[in-house]
Amino acid sequence: MNNIPRFLHITDAHLKPDGSEFKLDDRKSSIPLERQTRELAISKTLERLAENLKKKSQNLDGVIFSGDAMSAGIKGGDKILLDLICEQLRPFGIRPSNIVAIPGNHDIQRSVAPSSNERYSNFIEVWRDRGCITPWLDGIDEEFNYSKHILLAPDKSWAVIAMNSCNWSHVDAISEELKALWPSIPALLAPDDNELQKELQKELSRIERYDMARVSPDQLAALRRMLGDIPAPTNGKQIRIMTLHHHLLAPSLVEEVKPFSDLSNLQQVRTFIAEQCINVVLHGHKHVGKAYSDIIELDINSAPHRSLIISGASFDGLHHSDAMRILELDGLPWSPALKVVPVAVPRGGINGAVSVPDTYRLWPTIDAPKEAPLVIQGKDFNEVYARVKIAAEKEANDKTLIVQLDLEDFSSVEKLPDDYPLLTQMSEEKRKEWLKQLVDWWQLPQSLLQERVPYIHGTRLHKYSSNLDQIERVRSLLKKGSTTRAIAILIDPTLDFKETSDSRNDFASFCLVQFARRETLGKVYIDCIGYYRAQEMVKWWPINVAELLELQKRVGSSFNGQPGRITTITACARALARSPTHVAMPAIDRWLDQTPEKYFVLASAFLKNKAFSLNERDVFNEWMTALHDLLETLKSTGDGGPVVAIEGPRRLSIYLKAGSGDRLPQCIELAETLEAIADKGEEIPKPNIGKKWSDVMSKLLEKAIKQCNLLEVSGETST
Repeated sequence: MNNIPRFLHITDAHLKPDGSEFKLDDRKSSIPLERQTRELAISKTLERLAENLKKKSQNLDGVIFSGDAMSAGIKGGDKILLDLICEQLRPFGIRPSNIVAIPGNHDIQRSVAPSSNERYSNFIEVWRDRGCITPWLDGIDEEFNYSKHILLAPDKSWAVIAMNSCNWSHVDAISEELKALWPSIPALLAPDDNELQKELQKELSRIERYDMARVSPDQLAALRRMLGDIPAPTNGKQIRIMTLHHHLLAPSLVEEVKPFSDLSNLQQVRTFIAEQCINVVLHGHKHVGKAYSDIIELDINSAPHRSLIISGASFDGLHHSDAMRILELDGLPWSPALKVVPVAVPRGGINGAVSVPDTYRLWPTIDAPKEAPLVIQGKDFNEVYARVKIAAEKEANDKTLIVQLDLEDFSSVEKLPDDYPLLTQMSEEKRKEWLKQLVDWWQLPQSLLQERVPYIHGTRLHKYSSNLDQIERVRSLLKKGSTTRAIAILIDPTLDFKETSDSRNDFASFCLVQFARRETLGKVYIDCIGYYRAQEMVKWWPINVAELLELQKRVGSSFNGQPGRITTITACARALARSPTHVAMPAIDRWLDQTPEKYFVLASAFLKNKAFSLNERDVFNEWMTALHDLLETLKSTGDGGPVVAIEGPRRLSIYLKAGSGDRLPQCIELAETLEAIADKGEEIPKPNIGKKWSDVMSKLLEKAIKQCNLLEVSGETST
């Protein structure tokens, strides 16, 4: 014997003492063949099931019957079913005490008041008095003893909950005053037409009674209380299986046109299912076999609850291959799954085809929705970026955010998203150039600014520990074939794990990148996954994606590998930066590595007293934009606080002092201000600078901006 909990689910037997027809075959001629009845079909099915259980040395932990043992309220069918179950399955662990039975709309007394003894007298006599688990019945039950209404595993790992949805089935819909007159209405309306009276009688019979599906608030409250009393399992979460007769959602495309075809308080029942963490719901009524997930959302800010719904088929010619079903709970306690094995009606001495079971996972992908990583995926960069911005500002703020891009067109990555909030006045070509210069700088193998920024990505990737080109290693590995070892690291413990009293705690946010080779339809793609300890998603993330795209191109360049999927994993997502300098080393400092001639061009333009050339004006505009951005960062306590420029102002100051021209005195004054900006910038590592430092730096930047403007306008206006 194994320890997998195993149940038999039966529904809608519809049995009669004198036999109920079972059309297993298409008999068009009146030849006296053996009679086919539902009673015989169920008996033979249980007999074959017992044979298979014995062969496999398997036991059952319970039988779950989801209603309609009888047909049209005719007594006797329910007793037949219970006797057959006990007779055939007793050797395999089944007793009345582990049979869960609920009434169907065919199992109650018709035209009897809801919540009355008369309504449930037959059901109680057959099922409850024999010791079966039955639902809490309105008007009958007052105690909240879960052992009578919930079948519980010995180790509490699972529970089967009985729910009654038939308290208002086949109830009278006419008032007491009309009941006396109701039978006489046909004769009063058609006194001389017997046939019309018969038609009227049929119509009146249809509307005098409603077959209403509903679960009372009292029953929901009772079940809530009893579920609260159930002891918790030692390990894992309890798997809860609930059974009721009526469906939650229609299991087929068949339209049923009648009053109360669905649960009248469906949303209340679904909310109960979600709040009580019901994993599986079994029902009958519709005679359609189907399994599907019902996703129940209680709160738009919380993860929805998912329940597996199993609609049971009935014993008829169309569904004889799924007359019953074995339910097996596997993977307890940590990774539960439900295997559903159809049980067919046997045909004579034929073994029959082996049914292929379906297995459904019961554990959720997100078990703690407020703390679980948020995942955003897409094929359009603009669409994904728009969602990333919102997520970083709201539900993913300071949490783990995973973003995957599966792009066919990478042009949008190379020019920034359309609604990127910086540089809005720039043309698309200028934005693309700005991004390329920034990506190129971050990927420099060696930088003159490395002493101040020791974690420049290109230096770590191409000259790790001064001598290892990690990208060349990755390229060499993937050129040979697929491997999981194509990893490059940007954290150097010998440099990054040292802490000093005056340290700014500069530390690379971009920690690791992994590349993978993927071949599809004859093409080779290079996928990459970048890991970031923290990441500013609104301004920084698009630039990081552009960097990863550049790395994909470099890795695949020697073997025709094309850029593939880009995935970023961010341990702490943020949306804080306000200025371009929050996503880059200031442009005027990057000039030192990329375009040092601009210092000379700008110094010359300031020193001479004539109109700027087009090139000089472009350099001047870039310089002024950088100063304004530096001033803007002082207003923000955002990602990393204020950003400073040191090398750029100091280098321009040197050029201004070394030059000559008509405006040398004004340029000397500007040079002194720039020296003060550089000196003040170097003070940032000192602790407790705060507002005083920001105020001084603001005044210096404002002074430099004013001085530069005066030098620009004092010459002739260029055309």
